[in-house]
Amino acid sequence: MRYLALLLLAGCVQPATFIDVWRRPPDDWPELRQSVVRVSHEDVRRLCKLSEGHYLGCAYIDFDKRTCRIYIASDDPAVLQHERDHCIGYDHTTTPRGGGVQGAWEHYKRLHAKPDESISFECWNAPDREKCMRSKRR
Repeated sequence: MRYLALLLLAGCVQPATFIDVWRRPPDDWPELRQSVVRVSHEDVRRLCKLSEGHYLGCAYIDFDKRTCRIYIASDDPAVLQHERDHCIGYDHTTTPRGGGVQGAWEHYKRLHAKPDESISFECWNAPDREKCMRSKRR
């Protein structure tokens, strides 16, 4: 089952939307292909399945496809950078540990790992994951 992480940037008047630059992304954060889609505020809310409010953008991450699609309704470069930061693994300052994009990545890895076995990032991206994991056990 595909696990999608949906992150949002609420209106810039809310201080809770700052990126936490002190909590770095995990070392094994995957490289995600980013794309940007300019849409209306209403479309940001609809496409990102957000509650009522005025949203400037969101980062929609699909770990299976290794993609991060940014829906943005602002021309402000800071808003775009904020969403790009989510794509590279940063969370909001108010995101509790285990939540946000970092929590979604940890959850995704747990769902796709075999019992008592962790998968290195190198093997996760290998064309033949099983073969890679066997070679690491030797």
